[in-house]
Formats: sequence, structure tokens, C-alpha cells
Amino acid sequence: MTALELNLEGLRTEVVEPVRSFAAALAEALGPNLKSLTVVGSSLTADFVPGRSDINGVVVIENYGLEVLQALAQMGKTMRKKRLAAPVLMTPAYIDRSRDVFGVEWLDFQLTHHTVLGSDPFAALEFAKGDVRLQCERQFKALLVRMRQGYIRSMNRRQLLWELVQGVAREMGPYVRAMLWLADVERPTQVEAAMGRLAEQGGVSMDAALEIWRSRGQRTGPDAATVNALFRRLYGLVEGLAEAVDRMEVGS
Repeated sequence: MTALELNLEGLRTEVVEPVRSFAAALAEALGPNLKSLTVVGSSLTADFVPGRSDINGVVVIENYGLEVLQALAQMGKTMRKKRLAAPVLMTPAYIDRSRDVFGVEWLDFQLTHHTVLGSDPFAALEFAKGDVRLQCERQFKALLVRMRQGYIRSMNRRQLLWELVQGVAREMGPYVRAMLWLADVERPTQVEAAMGRLAEQGGVSMDAALEIWRSRGQRTGPDAATVNALFRRLYGLVEGLAEAVDRMEVGS
């Protein structure tokens, strides 16, 4: 290991060993180029499902280089066995200069993260509400395009349509929390709680997204009529959220 201090305190039991071994491998492979390793996402929340959920992380380095990618690629097989997702690889400058385009992602990392090696790269970040609002609007409108194209590509095949609505519902979590942040409302880390909070604050039904989210472990979806009904309801929800964030007035 390098001189960086390893902090695993507070991590759930299922996460400790994979993260410990990954941190050791990173420190050995990258040496002083490694600045920090931070665990983010569902492995830190009640949404984590042992044996099914991936462990997501952010690796901050001083400088990019093909050798860094090659070193991480060589760890890929071991990482996959331990349910470690390919990490997000960034430099401190990249994080700082990307707050305007990745504000939603950085906000979500800031809300739910645990830095296990090195200094915390997210705690001190600040964001412009205008940037975050624009990113939310872009994402919801992009989801509408994706849903229209996906429905056509599905050719009325139930399983493809089921996978489409599951993917859309899964991606909504960070943007739901970002809308709460824009409204200065406390953000729950758990997806269901965040959707419920947005429904309370915005007067919009999140039932379609919640129903799909709760069935996220089901690879085979319901019958064709039910999936089509869920698609219509989810499309209406995303359309409503796109319109709501488009009309939202935010300060700096």
C-alpha cells in the first residue's frame, strides 16, 4: 500500500473485502499517481441487494495515461467476480471543470459516498442551480426520445419493452434527487423514498416509476398488456417531469 490511509469503517460487510482488495491492487499498480478511491451509489444505501447489486467507485488519479487504463483492465476479471463495476476514472481538474455538465452525477456522488483511500474529492464541491436544471431538462427530454425509439425497435416484443421501461426507471434516481435539490428539499438516498418525496413536493404521481423500480429484479416482466400500460404511464410521467423542470425557475 501507499502512504494513503485506508478507511473501511462504516461500509457494509459485503462490500469491505472487495473494496479492500481493490484498494490494495490500485495502490500497487498506480503508486503516487493514485489520489483517492471513493465508493459511491447503492452499496452505501438500503437499495443494495447482496449478490445482485454492483459496487460502484470513483478512482481519482493525478494524470491519465494508457498505462493506467491497461492496469485497470488487467484487474477486470477479478473485479467482475467481486461485483466491482468498472470504476469512474477522473482527475481533480476534470471533476472541478465538469461541475457544469455533470452536476447531477457529482451531486449524487456528494450525497452518497465513502472515500476509502486518499482525500475526499466531492465534499467541498459547489454547483450552479442553472447548470443542474438544464442537465435535468436535457436528460428527461432525452429519455422521451429514447422511449419513442425503443418502443418502435421493440416491434411489440414484450421482453424488449420490459427491459426498456426498467432501464428508464433505473436511470431516473439521480435526476429525481436533483429536482429535489433544485427545490431546496432534503434528498433521501433510497430511490423509493426520493420518488415519494418528489411526489409530495411536486404533486406528481410517481407510481409508474415506483412499480417498475420495485420489480427491478424480475428479468421476465408481466404480460404484454401490462407492460404496454406501464410504458404509457411511465412515458406520461417522464413527459410531465420534463415539462416541470423546463418551467422551473432557479437562482444561481
